[in-house]
Amino acid sequence: MPPSAPLPAYQRNFQGGQYPTPDRQHAIHTQNYGYKPKEPVVRGNYAAQAEHSRSAPKGGRHEEEHQHR
Repeated sequence: MPPSAPLPAYQRNFQGGQYPTPDRQHAIHTQNYGYKPKEPVVRGNYAAQAEHSRSAPKGGRHEEEHQHR
């Protein structure tokens, strides 16, 4: 069997147990993702969704979806 291919550059820092904690993932996402909607209606909906995400229990929506199936 041939050896495994090397990891892509964007994954090299996150091998094994080096993956960032959920809090650090959120900080990285906030730092690197600067989407800001321009239209007032979209801005309101985006802010409401962000607030809902912050108040959601740990585990998120995906965990709830699996429980309902």
